[in-house]
Amino acid sequence: MTKRILLVDDEPAELKNTRGELTLIDSNYEIEVASSGQEALTKVETNQFDIVLCDMIMPGMDGAMLLEEMKKRCPRTARFIYSAPSELNTALKTVDVAHQYFIKPCNSKRLAKAIQNISNSEDLLQKRQLREIILRIDTIPSIPSLYVEISQKLEDPLTSTEDIAKLIERDPAMTAKILKLVNSAFFGAAKQQITSVQEAVAFLGLELVKTLVLSMKVFAQFKGNHAKGFNVDGLWEYSFEAAQMSRMIAQMEKGDKKLYDEAFAGALLQDIGQLVMACNFKKDYERVLYLEEHEDMDLLEVEYSVIGANHADLGAFLMELWGLPESIVRCIKYHHHPLAARENEFTALTAVHVASMILGKKRPVANLSDIEGLDIKYLELLEIQERLPEWMEVMV
Repeated sequence: MTKRILLVDDEPAELKNTRGELTLIDSNYEIEVASSGQEALTKVETNQFDIVLCDMIMPGMDGAMLLEEMKKRCPRTARFIYSAPSELNTALKTVDVAHQYFIKPCNSKRLAKAIQNISNSEDLLQKRQLREIILRIDTIPSIPSLYVEISQKLEDPLTSTEDIAKLIERDPAMTAKILKLVNSAFFGAAKQQITSVQEAVAFLGLELVKTLVLSMKVFAQFKGNHAKGFNVDGLWEYSFEAAQMSRMIAQMEKGDKKLYDEAFAGALLQDIGQLVMACNFKKDYERVLYLEEHEDMDLLEVEYSVIGANHADLGAFLMELWGLPESIVRCIKYHHHPLAARENEFTALTAVHVASMILGKKRPVANLSDIEGLDIKYLELLEIQERLPEWMEVMV
């Protein structure tokens, strides 16, 4: 599918190079350029773009100001920004308006991959207005008590990075935001994607985390504005327990630390789409909850019927948009139906699926293979179905 891209930079050579490299990667891109923020806004008055990539430092209207306007005027457009590594403090202004960040000069292959990933995920959203709403989301509400505690801890000079990381990894929203930041080329510039909150906080450093939380307000407290009947506390508790169990299963299979971290983060974020739906589609999600309970309908099916997407696809799209590691996005996207991921070995997704289905079983079963939602064909394909009793024993 053709993607329309708007490049904005006051440096003609940068525009020419980025445009040329993107065209070589994919000739189907339709690329327009603008040399200033004002010219870009003039172009969007008569043209619809899928993605805008702008420089941070420009005369007159800078990148942060432009993306703020783009967020209002072009809600269906994904917003990317790039900047020089030395402009960190200035770029912090874009935390709430940019979906992804890139180092200047822009790595065109990385940019093209980000464009492709978003395209793949958004194809799963049935209604166009879903994209518009998701693209407007810049933060997800966090557990109030944890938000207060982390704010207090950051003011304490004796607080360590480990103390802060332990608090953040209890909350799906905080985890998603911190992984978004650390895995961006600008904020992290890491050679290998980071899936551990502990590593993320250590990489960013306490001072930057303090700035992000206390000054930039990158985390938002949950204020109870959600669909009636949606058990927010239950979701948070379930997600954290599933994360712990997923990591435990991964450790039992003798994987490496990266696998353990992916399993933990993937399970913690697996249902973030439910939180997004309950907060942004309140009346629709109340209908979803009613039908699931009173009509005994499958949650994913009723979500798709009422809203136009299920929480797994929607959550995966948002995390893909934010640039989270692919291994985590796959856990979110396929945690109910891992067979669709077409994997042929034990991965973080395997641990997340098994832990989630066992924890979420609605009724007692005589055989472990009868657990509702557990994909036995998937486990048989990997030839690990005999491991179920041992995993179950540890989880209990």
